Amino acid sequence: MTVQFKKSVLAIALYRGTLLCGAIHLPLNPVYTPAEVSYFLIDATPRVFVCGPSKQNGLAAIANAADVKTVLMMNATGAGTLADAAKTAT
Repeated sequence: MTVQFKKSVLAIALYRGTLLCGAIHLPLNPVYTPAEVSYFLIDATPRVFVCGPSKQNGLAAIANAADVKTVLMMNATGAGTLADAAKTAT
């Protein structure tokens, strides 16, 4: 799972959740440019990419071009498509 999110308690919770499910967590600096994010997504080949709402529209196409299967969003309160997916998975 590749994550581009600000440092916060939610980012730590996301990191812990990634480890608990046995996945690899690749954090990306939130100030990386789209070209830099593209490089990491192509190189790491993650199945899931999580970003903040302000970056979702711009990075979704980049993630899709890098063959990332799932692009999810989480805002500063934890709401978003990541939380929605977690609710439907349990």
